[in-house]
Amino acid sequence: MSPPGFSGGPPPAVRTAIDHLRASRLKPAIDILRQHLRRHPHDHNSQFLLGNALSQDLQNEPAIYALEKAAHGLPSDPQRWVALGVALFRTRGAAAAEALLRDCPAVAGANPDAMTLLADTRATLLRAAEAVPILESVLAAHPGHSQAHKTLGKLQSTAGDTDRALEHFHRSIAHPDDYRAQAAYCFHTNYSGTLSPAQVFALHAQFHDTIQRLVPSSAAASNPRPQPTGPIRLGLFSPDFQQHSVAHFVEPIIEHLDPARFRIICISAGANADSVTARLRAKADEWVDASSQDPTQMSAAIRSANADILIDLAGLTGPARIVAFAQRLAPLQGTYCGYPNTSAVPNVDVRLVDADTDPPTPFADGTRADDLATERLARIEGCFLCYRPPDDAPPPTDRPSAAAIAFGSFNTSHKMSPQCVALWSRVLSRVPGSTLVLKRKEFEDPWIARQFIDRFASHGIARERLVFMGKTPSIAEHLSAYSAIDIALDTFPYHGTTTTCEALWMGVPVVSLAGTSHAARVGKSLLRAAGLPHLSADTPEAFVDTAAALAADHTQRAHLRRTLREQVRNSTLCDGPAFAARFGAALEQLAKHRPSERSVAR
Repeated sequence: MSPPGFSGGPPPAVRTAIDHLRASRLKPAIDILRQHLRRHPHDHNSQFLLGNALSQDLQNEPAIYALEKAAHGLPSDPQRWVALGVALFRTRGAAAAEALLRDCPAVAGANPDAMTLLADTRATLLRAAEAVPILESVLAAHPGHSQAHKTLGKLQSTAGDTDRALEHFHRSIAHPDDYRAQAAYCFHTNYSGTLSPAQVFALHAQFHDTIQRLVPSSAAASNPRPQPTGPIRLGLFSPDFQQHSVAHFVEPIIEHLDPARFRIICISAGANADSVTARLRAKADEWVDASSQDPTQMSAAIRSANADILIDLAGLTGPARIVAFAQRLAPLQGTYCGYPNTSAVPNVDVRLVDADTDPPTPFADGTRADDLATERLARIEGCFLCYRPPDDAPPPTDRPSAAAIAFGSFNTSHKMSPQCVALWSRVLSRVPGSTLVLKRKEFEDPWIARQFIDRFASHGIARERLVFMGKTPSIAEHLSAYSAIDIALDTFPYHGTTTTCEALWMGVPVVSLAGTSHAARVGKSLLRAAGLPHLSADTPEAFVDTAAALAADHTQRAHLRRTLREQVRNSTLCDGPAFAARFGAALEQLAKHRPSERSVAR
């Protein structure tokens, strides 16, 4: 951290605080700055330092107070307005940040950081039509502006324009050590219908090389702790122990793993607790708070769990916290569930999958799933996931027999790649009079909806055949919306997971197309576990045929509407105790035969 503009240099106490901040020691820095500001309350430079330190320490409201004083103390400094805007965005929401930024001196002066943040707030407020021109003007004046490229990439990805999004994410990588931008780029390659799985892996392998270069070799040394003699201490690390898709699949593990064989430690990196958090916390044996934004503090919190096996549940999503695993925080480290690809992080030993998502035999083109991971693939018997349905799910309701066929997808629009839209358009063309219901918060944004309307139109699908639905206030209302569709169409090449399980739970059959990557094969695994393997197609032609055949068979659809919930409830997809036994057996085998670090396949 560079000290802000102290005339003649910072005072000795502040210099000491700066040294602490540079070493990621937030607590002593905050204490020193507070003591200094009691004596010098008008030192706006130290207020700025304090605000940034508090923000890193997730003390959000105190951070806002300090940053407000710093910004008004030196209004000509755009970075102070940007820092305040970021803090408001994170703490009070996009509307509060937008209200500050639209009239602040930094935007008036066309500061690119402030303008990019303003665009981000407007995109979040579902006003992408206002955000895009701002970002384009920033990039016209500053072609290498990393954050503007990233923000525009997110918008293009939301609009399903995967290839243009990837161009921006690639250009957002400001320098070779910018691993966070590289992680975001890798994450969004999973949505691509243009890149092959081998090409996607090659980009992940580059990320692996970056992390290996950045992490000191001493920090990566293997943990010498002996193998456990009592119950295995299983650490589950996630920012998503809350109302989140991952929680649906983690709860059966926490609830049903044999307590005589495992002790469950939930290591939470999330700052937003809710009723799901409380439920999971009550079921875990231990709970560790690792929510600090400071990497050193977060790593220390994870290490304090003293886990024998440490499993990450988020991969390269968000800020890619799994990078901390490169320091070797437990004797055996793995990744599971939350990321549909290799983590590409050194010292992540295993990735938990199954034989449907990652077959042990080669694909038709000769590629092997095992060669597309920097970890060793550990295949759980049966499906690698177990679904816990929501407690307040309403009962399925019948569709009118005379109603036109309604296909639908409640997946995020990021997964609706141009190739996916082309495939769905073939289904709609095959079934005259049918409609497609797309439900997602982002479709409340007219600009986003227009991108999809135009893309479907290019395949001959008229606007009136598309039905857009936005976010509903509760999970129960969200699930009730499945009453509007007859058949769910899975996304491609990045399949749905929670949405597939939700649709089946609500009596709606899901048609999926299996590809040659983990992300493109999750639907196959889920449908097999639910007793519906025939709804997973191996070719686009078979996908269209399967969807059209279901559309023509009202009797079968009506039968599924009435019986599918009980079928799923009694299937392996929802059998928590049996799944936990299989999951535990896989972990015990891994604990006995700890894998050596893999070399990355090239």
